[in-house]
Amino acid sequence: MINTIRLMKDDVIRITGPARVEVKEGKLLVAGAIYVPGEFFIVHRFRSYSVMALEEAMINAVLGKGAEVARTSLEEEVIGKWLSLAKEIISDYRKTRRARILVVGPIESGKTSVAAFIANYFLQGGVEPVLIEADIGQEDLAVPGTIASKKVRKKFLWQRELGFESLRFVGCITPSKCGEKVIASAIDLINKEDPSEPLIINTDGWVNTQAALLHKLELVRWIRPTHIIVTDIGTYELLRNALRTYKVLYAEPPKNKVIRDREIRRQLRKESYLKYFAKGSVRSLDLATINLMNSSVFAGKPLKPDEVGKLLPCFRSEGIRVLYASIYKEYLNMVIVERSQSLMECLTNKESTFRLKVFVPQDFVGCLVGLVNEDGVDVGVGRILGIHFSANSVNISILTPYEGAIRGLIASQIKLKDDFQEVRGDMVCGL
Repeated sequence: MINTIRLMKDDVIRITGPARVEVKEGKLLVAGAIYVPGEFFIVHRFRSYSVMALEEAMINAVLGKGAEVARTSLEEEVIGKWLSLAKEIISDYRKTRRARILVVGPIESGKTSVAAFIANYFLQGGVEPVLIEADIGQEDLAVPGTIASKKVRKKFLWQRELGFESLRFVGCITPSKCGEKVIASAIDLINKEDPSEPLIINTDGWVNTQAALLHKLELVRWIRPTHIIVTDIGTYELLRNALRTYKVLYAEPPKNKVIRDREIRRQLRKESYLKYFAKGSVRSLDLATINLMNSSVFAGKPLKPDEVGKLLPCFRSEGIRVLYASIYKEYLNMVIVERSQSLMECLTNKESTFRLKVFVPQDFVGCLVGLVNEDGVDVGVGRILGIHFSANSVNISILTPYEGAIRGLIASQIKLKDDFQEVRGDMVCGL
């Protein structure tokens, strides 16, 4: 069913998806972008946007299940305040020809939306900004567990519409567990861009602890932003007090936004994985020709089965078949055919003082790995389908849409089921 809605100048409505909205007359401002007759935009089922008429307008809205269009006002919405904020930032940029904008705030506070708003407003002014998504838990340009960048050449509502041009593989979705990797990856992407182009860096929602605040301050230290936009009043006051020479700006969060709980965010991550791997193909890699980073099992000196038997006699006496083993100082890693009661007894009563990790081939299936090209640059992500051991080689099969040369793999802490839902719990996906 098509809903025809007429708007007077400065009228504001809020559209909650899923919906398709076509402009028939006039001009609309949505997420910092202007839409004119003949253009349309899509509102995702988990998204909600305020829309302001810049002149008398008419729209046709096709609403899906659960969608809604509600009349509101500039006083109830933040679109007017965000517009003033965007104007201030682009005015600063035109004076200095430099803009490095860091967006900070808690989960579900409008960070992604305000980043899109500012990116679109730059584009509306004839400047193509670079957007860097540094929220590893809800990465919208590439897949979770990565940080990705994209030069914005077309208007958009949600970063998922854009895709990515470059990415860096972090390998986890919880910033508290990999903060240093987040910072290093973000800086690496930033440094490849032209410093005269506007950069908008959207960050994760980890702000509610002292460790989180220190992480954000470390981001500021290395990114050196010209503007810090904060979508939470408490965090804004803390950062403004700590960063006295930086331009810290408050972006009021939307009052009537769609709140996505943890389960919805998990579902969105699943959709992101599905979209990325949909055009993937299976590739087989010989690990003897591959650089392994963040590796556990394949780090260290390889051991032959009889050498393992000397180190752990019970393995030999219990007939436990070892497919692969390596040792580094007191660390002993191995892959065996299957776990058994005799294995548990062997481990419980082992005669050595080694710090031992034991895997079976199935432990690797579903784990994500970062892909590195011949220049040592991260270029994609793969999902392990299997790992195969023979007397002289180890081969790994992965699913990936990346078609170029692969010269390195980066192990991660992310594992996906066959339906691309994340495996929960503290598990290790080390290679």
